[in-house]
Amino acid sequence: MNNKVAIIGSNSFAAQYIIDILKNDFLIVGFSRHKKTLDKCNHVIFDYPNVPLNYQNLLAFDHIIYTAGAGIQSNKSDSISDIYELNSFLPIKIFNFLSQNNFQGTFISFGSYSEIGQEFNQIAYDESAITATQQKIHNDYGNSKRLLTRFFSNIDSQIKYYHLILPTIYGFGENPLRLIPYVITCLKNGEKVQLTNGHQIRQYLHCEDLAKLIHTVIREQISSGIYNVTCKEQISVREVVGKIIDTLQIQADLSYGIAKRADESLPNLIMNTDKLKNLNIWSPSISIEDSIQDYD
Repeated sequence: MNNKVAIIGSNSFAAQYIIDILKNDFLIVGFSRHKKTLDKCNHVIFDYPNVPLNYQNLLAFDHIIYTAGAGIQSNKSDSISDIYELNSFLPIKIFNFLSQNNFQGTFISFGSYSEIGQEFNQIAYDESAITATQQKIHNDYGNSKRLLTRFFSNIDSQIKYYHLILPTIYGFGENPLRLIPYVITCLKNGEKVQLTNGHQIRQYLHCEDLAKLIHTVIREQISSGIYNVTCKEQISVREVVGKIIDTLQIQADLSYGIAKRADESLPNLIMNTDKLKNLNIWSPSISIEDSIQDYD
């Protein structure tokens, strides 16, 4: 039975949900700086650049899930070199090592729909469009993710791989400064909610739905490739805030156009998910409204 899973970056937000979904069916070893998940899985110290990965040890696993990254949170001062190393070069190095050593398992990595760049029209990008776009990108995080996605778009490998391009992922445990937990906290504390203009169009995916997809993918062993992963709903930031207010039924003091965020330069981030949908193996089931009460 192919049941041994390595999760590189096991302390990440997404990894916590992935571990919770996989832990009953797989033997999981987490690779990260701290033993945050010690009660849920075995642990190996990985602390770039101080404690590097032992690539040779990865050959013993059936599935390798790469969730490490840098530059994800705008409030963290990750260096540019760390952003490109952890988001682009390290996963490429790992994948090339596995290829050269006849790895027989599955490799899973992640892209971001911020790779779409500055699209001013409400166009849903499929996988081919994302890998081909030349729209400007607003920061090094998006550019580093675009590099990784383009690597996978050009390879011819015998390794079973899945590069999943994600929208905004959310759920209990995410950074409290991100939109949903920030708005919920302000509303519950009776504080003014300071927001951007709120017109950006986005898509959202609950991390539990993502984790369930990964469980399905490594069980089903679908065709290798790049897959857009999100719910179909296209929604503005203002509409997300409205959903939160309607669900909590709390009077809101909203102030739009006050906060400044770099992603305002990305007015439309929309993905077409027909490629994954047509496989009939998964569909997201958790809505923003469903998850709001979990943020306590």
